[in-house]
Amino acid sequence: MIDRLDDDLHIMVISIIEGDQRLENYQSTTTLHQDDVGESDQTVVIESFVVDVPPDSCEMDTCLFADTLIRFNISSLAKITEKMTRQVPLAA
Repeated sequence: MIDRLDDDLHIMVISIIEGDQRLENYQSTTTLHQDDVGESDQTVVIESFVVDVPPDSCEMDTCLFADTLIRFNISSLAKITEKMTRQVPLAA
């Protein structure tokens, strides 16, 4: 579920409250920041999360699973963004 989506502040907050996965009460916040270091136009993506550790798991396994999910999401976001930038014609 998307809890918050703010295009102006470049913030997205999502929750996973149920489903067939190992995360209980998972909430993730993703923010985008312009990288002002150097001369390249890059964006820094920061994602943080909170999650309850299920009774049949441990903190380390839960964090590893969430980190894997985050890594996949950020990788997918990068691929989609790169594809979009190749398809958008430059303004005259």
